[in-house]
Amino acid sequence: MEIAAQRQSWLETLEAGALIAGWNSEMFLQLFPAFYDALEVPDAAERLEGLRQRAIQALVKNNYFEEALRVLAKLARRDPKLEAVCYEGVGNLRGAAESFKQAGDLKNALRCFREIPNFAAALQIVRQMPDHPAAPALEWLARLQSVVGERPEKFTRTVTDGEKKFLEGMLEQALGVKRRKPAAKPARKPRAKSDRLPQA
Repeated sequence: MEIAAQRQSWLETLEAGALIAGWNSEMFLQLFPAFYDALEVPDAAERLEGLRQRAIQALVKNNYFEEALRVLAKLARRDPKLEAVCYEGVGNLRGAAESFKQAGDLKNALRCFREIPNFAAALQIVRQMPDHPAAPALEWLARLQSVVGERPEKFTRTVTDGEKKFLEGMLEQALGVKRRKPAAKPARKPRAKSDRLPQA
């Protein structure tokens, strides 16, 4: 009876501590299943799940992304959107892109795939977003990739130097690159008349 009288106060104090423990939150949360069991908390599973979710929010807010990912893995129900934020926070763009995709956030999934870059995955995503500003550029790159893949086997042996320069010019034009013209060489000063006379 004495323990029961103090139970609510203990629960609130320890649960609040788990949320301010910073990077130790993950380790702190491991204590709660046994703690709830000892106090015979009737809604222990639901309470622990809610505590984990609040701890994840606190960890993400303080940029403890690796720790948040480990707590996320223990949730009864996955949260791919939060996983994506954490993956991006630790620099795992591939994991972030896949998690954003699973969360239905195609815009951020596309952004991550393009930053990797994973062109095939980005093209697949953008084809589900035909109004995206990058859609025309990615479709053009896909056509260009197809044409480049059709290059004849002995291409470099059969084209002339002039044709190679023509190709370089096309690629520069495609990239919006303007090659600087070489600086004109200064005119050579004519030698003085006395310098051209034979020496005696």
